[in-house]
Amino acid sequence: GVTWTVRTSGVSVALHAAAWGDDHYVAVGQAGKILVSTDGAAWSGASSPSSRDLHAVVYHGDRFFAVGGDASAGAETLVSDDGTTWTRPEITAPKHVLMDLASDGVNLVAIGNYDASLQTFGLFTWSEGNGWLQQVDGGSVARYNAVAAGSPAFVAIGTAAAMTSADSVTWKPTLPLFGANQM
Repeated sequence: GVTWTVRTSGVSVALHAAAWGDDHYVAVGQAGKILVSTDGAAWSGASSPSSRDLHAVVYHGDRFFAVGGDASAGAETLVSDDGTTWTRPEITAPKHVLMDLASDGVNLVAIGNYDASLQTFGLFTWSEGNGWLQQVDGGSVARYNAVAAGSPAFVAIGTAAAMTSADSVTWKPTLPLFGANQM
């Protein structure tokens, strides 16, 4: 993590996220682009059933999950056992564009936004066989931009706001990150 080497992905679209699992890396990006690498240096294309933007990828349990979407059709969710062959699970998609994912190995959490300006926040947990279940409806006031898993809790952060959860279902706001005059 101290010395970095610039590598070429070989694609012309923006890549948004990368994950490690099952002895390889997976990167996702614009227009449904998915790349796979065993060493982080040489990348090859993976089959993607989507042409919609993918914003996040994570290795959860024994599979990779990738999410994204667009404002007109809502969420996109893709799943892969090996990082190379991807499928779209038969689930009802949330109306939100999913922007980030976090997994603690047991629970999988996604966050996203919807409406014309993508300002209405939602937080979801994955339920096998059912898909995404909305746990937090932020209305048009609260917006969180990133979610992460740690031990023993999840955290979601946004502009001057954070919330935590020990179980991925019940979320509690924390104190503001900064005072009003420090923003």
